[in-house]
Amino acid sequence: MRLKRGTWHETSAGIYYTHGASVLFYDDWDHWRKGFCRLLEIHETTAKTVIESCVDPHGENFAALNIAKKIELIKETFRLKYPAEPIRVPNFSASGMAFDGSVADHVFAESISGNEARKIVGNSKLQFAWLVDAATQKQVLAESVEYDELYFQDPPEAHLGMRNYIADQDWRLEKARRQLGIVLNRSGLKPPVKTALDVGSAVGYFRMALNEAKIEHYGLEQSTDAAKICAEKFGFDTLMGEIADLPAVAPHLIGKIELITLWDVIEHIDDGLVAINILKQFLTSDGVIVIRTPNLVSLEYEILGDYYYSFKLDHIKYYSPQSLDTLAKLCGLRRVYLETTSHIFKGLLGMNLMHQCMLDNTGADIIAIYSR
Repeated sequence: MRLKRGTWHETSAGIYYTHGASVLFYDDWDHWRKGFCRLLEIHETTAKTVIESCVDPHGENFAALNIAKKIELIKETFRLKYPAEPIRVPNFSASGMAFDGSVADHVFAESISGNEARKIVGNSKLQFAWLVDAATQKQVLAESVEYDELYFQDPPEAHLGMRNYIADQDWRLEKARRQLGIVLNRSGLKPPVKTALDVGSAVGYFRMALNEAKIEHYGLEQSTDAAKICAEKFGFDTLMGEIADLPAVAPHLIGKIELITLWDVIEHIDDGLVAINILKQFLTSDGVIVIRTPNLVSLEYEILGDYYYSFKLDHIKYYSPQSLDTLAKLCGLRRVYLETTSHIFKGLLGMNLMHQCMLDNTGADIIAIYSR
């Protein structure tokens, strides 16, 4: 029997797909293009086909399906290899260990979106993982990644870097303003916040948001190309170096910073424990550290497996809410706030997606705030 197809509608606000009188998929243009299509690395035409394949077999009845059933349908639609039971890894000793000494007992990904030169292994109890070279079974180190201008605009390899990061200035700035709003509302810091340090400040988008909020700000960045662009775009000077260099580069800031942020940075760092202990020295007595990082145990990982868009060649460590809390505790910090959020499948799952992520911390992105 031939499937009845739905109808696509495009408005100035967004795009949606219907069967009869039922809207079964909706997305605004910004998220459709910069979220759904960009992260899944598919053309809009292919994206529409994916939605149709998921929805059309059920027609109007798709709306009545529970979230678990919809997730199963999305999995089937993508026809990918998804993780099931933990895979026990032989010869763990060559695969390194976690920040708490835990060894690898689980393969989280056999490849990076089909690139079998790398795999992701880790400890299932800690819910923490790291990138390894498939040939040598050794951990991939941060020094293997070059953070030049191409990294931020047109990376030479798939699943590496931040494509169009410089070109997408308006979108990135708006995102930075939203992030600052979340931090100021959830951190418990007494207004007005006076000083902030953005670690891995790149070309300065978050620093511009701080600047607009009249917060004195500093940026730490290891990429000379990114720091140069920051100076050209926004006129900000940048502290140069890695976190280990910070005490020597900026000793005058020790104990002076109220807000330290790491936006999508900790997954690039070899030793998160050492890094956070260094940064802690720069906090005021009531200061906070904010960490945003991909969630290893997310719903998107459950759906996409090896093709989870946060599995990248430059992401060398992978955290979960549990392992991030464990890291903070080992550094003598306490959690002030933590949330996980997901968005990529919101067009199919709606508000149920947000609620599910709130209940079980399975959103794709973690934002965590810690204090002394």
